[in-house]
Amino acid sequence: NVGSRRPPLVICVGTAQTVETWAFHLTNGLKNRTVLLYEAAGLGRSPRTDDVSLPTQASQLIRTIQATFPNEQVDLAGFSLGGRIAMAAVCVNTSIVRKLHLTGVSLGRSDSGYLQLLAWKDHLQNDNLRAFAWAALLASYSSAFLRRSEIRLPMWVQSVCDSHECS
Repeated sequence: NVGSRRPPLVICVGTAQTVETWAFHLTNGLKNRTVLLYEAAGLGRSPRTDDVSLPTQASQLIRTIQATFPNEQVDLAGFSLGGRIAMAAVCVNTSIVRKLHLTGVSLGRSDSGYLQLLAWKDHLQNDNLRAFAWAALLASYSSAFLRRSEIRLPMWVQSVCDSHECS
C-alpha cells in the first residue's frame, strides 16, 4: 500500500562516527526502510571545506535531502553534532521533515562538555587522532555500555582513526 509507506529516514551521524559505524543498524533493524546516512562536512573523509559553520552545515543537509528525496518529507534523526545540524536544518526548512529525533543534544554545554571540547581540540591540533578517538568514545557513551563493549573499543578507536583526519 503506497499510502502507508513510511517516509525515508535520514540519519545525521555525530562527530566521531562515520557511515561505516552505522552500517550495522542498516542490516539489523532498518532493512525495511529507505535510509540515508549523512556525514556532515568535516567528518569522516568528506571533502575539505573551510566553512563548517552550523548554518552552512544545515544548508548542505537540506540540499542533500532535497536532491535525494525530491518532493518528499523525511524523518530526520541526529546524534550529537548530527543532532545539532538536523535541528538547525529544521529551523531553516520545516517542510522537508515529518519527524525529528535528537539524541545527545543539550540546550547548553555543561562544564564537563566544555572541557571535553577543549581536550578534543588539543588532541586534533597536536595530530593525536588516537587520543581524540578515545576521548570522543568516553564522552559519548555511558561507562556501563563501554565496559560491556570493552573488547570492541580498540576496533572502534581504530575505525575513528581510519576514517578521520586531524586537519
